[in-house]
Amino acid sequence: MRRTEKWFFIVTAVLMGVAATSSSACSTVGSYRVPTNLELVGQAEVVAVVEVVSAPSEFGDDPSEPRVKVRAIRFLKGQASDSDLALTGVSGWNGQSVPRVVTPLSEPHFSSGLGACIRMFYQPGELVLAMYGRTDGTLHQIGQPFSRSAESVDSVDDLWVRVADRYVALTQGNAATLDARARAAQAALRRELGIEAAATVEDLGRYLDRKAKRRTGWGGANGPDDAAAVPFTADARRPDGGLFCSRSGQFGILASETTMRPALRIGDKRFKTLAAVKASTREEENSGALFTDGTAKPAVFHFEAPEAVLATLKTATDPAAIEAKGVSIAPIAPGDTLYRFAIRCASWR
Repeated sequence: MRRTEKWFFIVTAVLMGVAATSSSACSTVGSYRVPTNLELVGQAEVVAVVEVVSAPSEFGDDPSEPRVKVRAIRFLKGQASDSDLALTGVSGWNGQSVPRVVTPLSEPHFSSGLGACIRMFYQPGELVLAMYGRTDGTLHQIGQPFSRSAESVDSVDDLWVRVADRYVALTQGNAATLDARARAAQAALRRELGIEAAATVEDLGRYLDRKAKRRTGWGGANGPDDAAAVPFTADARRPDGGLFCSRSGQFGILASETTMRPALRIGDKRFKTLAAVKASTREEENSGALFTDGTAKPAVFHFEAPEAVLATLKTATDPAAIEAKGVSIAPIAPGDTLYRFAIRCASWR
């Protein structure tokens, strides 16, 4: 199996939520619920932006030993020495380095689906927003399975850093009234403009709806060489298509090859696609399995005006939908999923 093919099997599993089953190498009980970002920040004793100084190329005798050395760049909550902030992980897989992947607020690093259930890969020089707890007096990386306890960021002023900073303030005070404070913050943010406000509104919604089995929203799937953004509905209906791009230059809508030319609608804008190009790689076929019922093969529908699409995605806060098979599901608020997707896709063009 090629490296990128294996990546996309893993990323697709995380996106569809099957990584949290009992078959995973880490053990979670059936009642386990992945903590929301707000809960993570509240649980953490230390939250810091750290720079990766070095990472081993392979795991040692004790895979859980924190051997990724970091230095603190900025503390959002608490204080600690650099020696106490080490992370667990390695720099690559089977001799291949793993490039930095910055994820949207709804998505953990893809390597949490590899079996350990926490992020595994780090590159020297990258910045990470990391969260730490304390057990028996010892500070350690929070290890909640499939949580966003250690995620790459683009800078100390990254959207995720600003949201986490807001959450540090929000989680101060009586825990019994946190829901009320979260609702008030969400209501205030609805009156603001921009990606950060829209993304935080959606993220606080995940906290307030934390007991729901499914929630409508755009989901991201970000591997080292591919990225997808998919609209999901609360009724668990199979999406008719999703946005897809790859390091090899693909950028369009991935859907069944029998689909009428799909389109992307964002607010009052509608972006058309060209004729279908059959999925030519195993990665596209694996991702396409999200949108087909097994009777037809997936295909990539490239956009007629890709640069216009990217420009719109980078600032998109209006509800968005994939129009396929001549119909469109109700548009869904994108949070920061389309923004992060666009940044990655643009970097590969």
